[in-house]
Amino acid sequence: MHLFRHSFATFIYDETQDLVLTSRALGHSSLLSTKIYIHTTQEHNKKVALVLGGLLKNEKSD
Repeated sequence: MHLFRHSFATFIYDETQDLVLTSRALGHSSLLSTKIYIHTTQEHNKKVALVLGGLLKNEKSD
């Protein structure tokens, strides 16, 4: 679930390029906290894809 939070932050920031909006979406009172959550590396994106793919696969088999 924590990885999802990082992914959500990265997605919002990538789409808007607005750190304040991203911070508010996460419920942070500090922009410094939000900066920790934003990742833009290709390695992170691969991990997210694997996790989400696994979640979707598990959901389909339930």
